[in-house]
Amino acid sequence: NKNKFIFINKYLCFTDTCQKFFDLNKNRICVFDKESKENELIEDITEGNKDNSIVVVYENSNEEALNYLTKNAPFPEVLRFKKGKPVHADSSISPGAQITINDGYYSAGFRCMYQGSPAIISAGHGVVNGESCQIGNQNGSSLGTVTRQQCSGSVDACIITLASGVSATSITNHGVSIAGNSCITSIATNSLVYKDGYAGGVTYGNVISSSSSCYYNGVWISGLIKSDYYSTNGDSGGLVYTLYNGVFVPVGIHVARYINYFCCPAHN
Repeated sequence: NKNKFIFINKYLCFTDTCQKFFDLNKNRICVFDKESKENELIEDITEGNKDNSIVVVYENSNEEALNYLTKNAPFPEVLRFKKGKPVHADSSISPGAQITINDGYYSAGFRCMYQGSPAIISAGHGVVNGESCQIGNQNGSSLGTVTRQQCSGSVDACIITLASGVSATSITNHGVSIAGNSCITSIATNSLVYKDGYAGGVTYGNVISSSSSCYYNGVWISGLIKSDYYSTNGDSGGLVYTLYNGVFVPVGIHVARYINYFCCPAHN
């Protein structure tokens, strides 16, 4: 606790005097000045050079603040300072936000890792491997590329590997915090579930069946969770979640509506 800085991989974290939290996904750090004036320094940590140093890029600073940073870091020898415009993450994507896949509108599901790279899950129907994806509509910034897709058997989902500079959050498009490393593997009838999609927003309902089949997009998909929450066009791929042991956890993603509404379970 005596150290004011902690190194996590190649990111520098200020721990005890920073007045604002920062987002590791955006490589952002807020460093305080001697009088603890808010936002005296807002800096980014970039990947180190070949000598494994950490480059601190600052936009507005002063010698006193930089000297303090150097003096109080536990490993000052690895720090290098460079004045310039900080490079922040271009954008982020939240569960339930609008995404576009090959001009088709979908919603973002939950975040994941795929083959060592950050990714998000969305619906697989109408999607082809290799298609480019945008945040928002087709004029939005790049989200990434579809690297795996399936709409058969018991799976209707695709994996979108995120583009450089894009981060996926665990906070839904409507401000709900979702647990990061777990999902529901089974759910009982009458359980309350929530759906977050960009078109229909947040709706909720009860589980009617935990193992149903539905015919849509020319195929039968089995093993789906049937519920009575509301959805509309554009909600496909949106996160379905529930409250479990006091935290919200993913159940799966919304994929279809036919009389009732269907979710492809995350564990599928």
